Amino acid sequence: MKLTVLSKEEIEKIHHTTLKVLNEIGVAVRNKHALELLKKHGFKLDGRGDVVCFPKEEIEKTINAFSNDIDIYDREGNLALKLGRNKVYFGPGGGAPNLLDLQGNRRPSTKEDVAHVAKICDFLSNMDFVMSDITAQDQPLKVQDLHELEAMVLNTSKPIVPVCLEDGHFVETVYRIHQAVHPGDTEVKRPFIILYFQPSSPLQLDKEPLNRLIKAVKFNIPLIISGAITAGGTAPVTIAGALVTGNAEVLAAMTIARLVNEKARIIYGIGGVAMDLYTGNFCYGSPELGFLSGVAVGEIAEYYDFATWGRGACSDAKVLDAQFGSEVFMNAIIPALGGVNLIHDAGRMDFGKSGCLEALVLADEIIDACRRVIRGFKVDEEHLAFEAIKEIGVGGTFLSSRHTLKNYKEELWAPKLFTRLDFTAWINSDKKDIEQRAHNRVEKILKEHRPKEVDRDLQEEIHRIVMEGEKAVLSAS
Repeated sequence: MKLTVLSKEEIEKIHHTTLKVLNEIGVAVRNKHALELLKKHGFKLDGRGDVVCFPKEEIEKTINAFSNDIDIYDREGNLALKLGRNKVYFGPGGGAPNLLDLQGNRRPSTKEDVAHVAKICDFLSNMDFVMSDITAQDQPLKVQDLHELEAMVLNTSKPIVPVCLEDGHFVETVYRIHQAVHPGDTEVKRPFIILYFQPSSPLQLDKEPLNRLIKAVKFNIPLIISGAITAGGTAPVTIAGALVTGNAEVLAAMTIARLVNEKARIIYGIGGVAMDLYTGNFCYGSPELGFLSGVAVGEIAEYYDFATWGRGACSDAKVLDAQFGSEVFMNAIIPALGGVNLIHDAGRMDFGKSGCLEALVLADEIIDACRRVIRGFKVDEEHLAFEAIKEIGVGGTFLSSRHTLKNYKEELWAPKLFTRLDFTAWINSDKKDIEQRAHNRVEKILKEHRPKEVDRDLQEEIHRIVMEGEKAVLSAS
């Protein structure tokens, strides 16, 4: 099934307005190497220091350079994610400084917590890639990202999207870890780590993120370039205007990536949110998220034939309550029906400020239900079921028919976490609510699940690479 909210004419209006912004207003490029590269290729500064104007013909070269056909592998070297039209994958987010437990305690998260996130996501069938969800607050600030990366690599074999806080030697560390895991793959033909670049809205590309972008595409590591617009804050309050702003930022950054490496694997994204103008908070649980990070972003990317990154299955709730479930379902189904390839932030809470292990488990269940909706249903001879209707006839039951036994698993979704007991049966059972069932599942996963193990020598090599990266970053600061 597919959801659309923009006509081709409306997408073209967004595109042409984006070209106008890039050519007439420009984007600040606050990186010496990037500015030199742009000047070398004939780009003009507009006289306002570091603001560069991007002509239409250069943006068109960028659009023609990149494809949606990108393959991402797991740590073992197996194809895991095949990006392209109508390929939808989910994963958690990254960067939350707090962990919320079932007792309502909200505390700074740790490296061990990140390892638990990775292990849980490794088990959950609807978490297709892994981010840290939270941060390693027990490590030095400038190298928290390195420790989060290590915790993920050692606790999941699924593809990883790390959050980089400091440029430092992070990209080199990622490349060295890839080489340690896949010796000889110098061109990163089987990437299992995807890096992430984020402009600073409105219309700014900053020094350290651009250093990361340039290094990533030189190493041929797949790179997400995602605008982080806030409608009503760092972008116009109108949805279309916010999308124009994010689109301009991303296409400008993609153009710099093209000038570094025309064969780079770039994933286009806009992770936009709406600002609550009464509280000043950035809303992860709003219906507008479905446009700013979801279906509209997917449609624009499809117009350009780009692979896509978006945001969804997240909430502003502080606990696992009705608000959490409602917002997660709303913001999972919309980007998924819009065909966004990589949907991150699953299970995020509290405006992205808190992670929760139980929330990941509950989000996984909701995403599973969403996938049943997206899959739709078949209308063919088998599924129209004339012969089955004829066999059972008037007044019969299909409960034990061969047709039911053959098709029920495909047709009817069955929950793993939600309860379908009637009230009397539920009263006579343990009467656990959804929070307690989610907590019990977390405990069971952490106790029993064993991710594919990294052998001892490789563990030590990865730790050595991380510690050398830490030493380089801390000695330079």
